[in-house]
Amino acid sequence: MPDLVVSKLEVRAKAERGAPILVRDASFTLSGGEMSILVGPNGAGKTTLLRAAMGLLTPSAGRVRLGGEDPARMSPSKRARKIAWLPQIRPLAWPNRVRDIVSLGRFAYGASPGRLGEEDAAAVDRAMAAAGLAAFSERSADTLSGGEIARMHCARALAAQAPLLLADEPVAALDIRHQLQVMTLLQRHARRGGGVLAVLHDIALAARFADRLLWMKQGSIVASGPCEETLDSKRIESVFGVRAQVAEKRVEIEEPI
Repeated sequence: MPDLVVSKLEVRAKAERGAPILVRDASFTLSGGEMSILVGPNGAGKTTLLRAAMGLLTPSAGRVRLGGEDPARMSPSKRARKIAWLPQIRPLAWPNRVRDIVSLGRFAYGASPGRLGEEDAAAVDRAMAAAGLAAFSERSADTLSGGEIARMHCARALAAQAPLLLADEPVAALDIRHQLQVMTLLQRHARRGGGVLAVLHDIALAARFADRLLWMKQGSIVASGPCEETLDSKRIESVFGVRAQVAEKRVEIEEPI
């Protein structure tokens, strides 16, 4: 299981001296069996940090290591076999079958929709079953609801069988039931030994699922640790600029029915 190790990372808006700093001195490690959630206000640098950690952006300082290697120097297929990426914007370019879109998760192994080997097909079947999409295999993706589309893209990421998974706002614009379904999918990946780092804005949802919270403000990670150590009203006020109460008596939403 490769660890993702980010050390003192700095990312600027442009690759030139004096450009605005978007991420400053950020460090964290993502290991297998861990569900980490990155929280912070809009513009805090969360998406930039994830993209730099994936090797998709060039840092101006610091370093990233994925299993001891620089992900930016890996071939796209090698990197995709080690870490799956679920971006914030996931448009549907054309109305393909659900199974074909999930099958794109096997592209890093040389497979493509319509040309799946036995191992590839089994991986797609498992991912679709885990996402509750087995009955949607032949459906056109443009007939799905927002929650079903979100689960389809999660299944695509899971089909890659990468040990680590980064997800940028995987539950954006979803209702409570579909939020729980998607977060449960990601949590199961971690419980089976994978590592997950997800960006969320909903603090209550993050606290429900996170093994570790990373708090980000103005480009910096200002706190990192278990919920019981980092989640309090002062932290929320400092990071988000709102007054809040953290109490034991709160609404606990169970599994979706």
